[in-house]
Amino acid sequence: MAEGRESFLRHVFLHEVVYIFKTKQNVILQELVAFSFWRLKNTTDPRTKVIVQGKLRIKKEYRRRSLHVMAQVMYFFRKKLRDPLSTFYFLSIASLFNFVSMKRSIRQYWLLNGIEKHPVKDRETLHPIYTLLNACIEEDHFVLSETGAIDVHILITPSTLEEYPNSFYESSDAQEYIKLNPRYRQGFDLAYCFPFNLINVISMCWRVLSQNWFE
Repeated sequence: MAEGRESFLRHVFLHEVVYIFKTKQNVILQELVAFSFWRLKNTTDPRTKVIVQGKLRIKKEYRRRSLHVMAQVMYFFRKKLRDPLSTFYFLSIASLFNFVSMKRSIRQYWLLNGIEKHPVKDRETLHPIYTLLNACIEEDHFVLSETGAIDVHILITPSTLEEYPNSFYESSDAQEYIKLNPRYRQGFDLAYCFPFNLINVISMCWRVLSQNWFE
């Protein structure tokens, strides 16, 4: 991703926790392979809490290890143990690659490209999350477009795009995103959210286990 230092640091200091992943060579020689930033946000509903993912960077050779999913689960349990009565959701303003990875890790989610596009039965649940999304967009100095895509001022570099085969871009998961956000190569992302319900948490845990221990 191509991003300026000032933009990166401004975003980093909005977050509460960073998870850092290193290799286990020895105590002295440890190679940084991934990091991800996290924060918890309140909503207009006092019992609805939203976990927001910030910067995520993973070295190419570790991208199929679901390290960001591992961090999601760890941060969720950390917060749930302190507030067991609240309902937790996950919110991300995501690139194409983040979105596809998410789809392969969970079972239920919503793309957030306009509350009027959701079934009426979901709008009450999603209303506080949309309110929070708009606040995050303003806080991060992003720009919401008329299509629901978000200009995050960060371009995907050509070298990153070339790392993925054509079959990736032609997959149904990628095409769902691309059809809603054809400007994904021009610095525009889409937001999505999902509940930390039982089926999603089990699916995330299985994804981490299967990609790190059961392959």
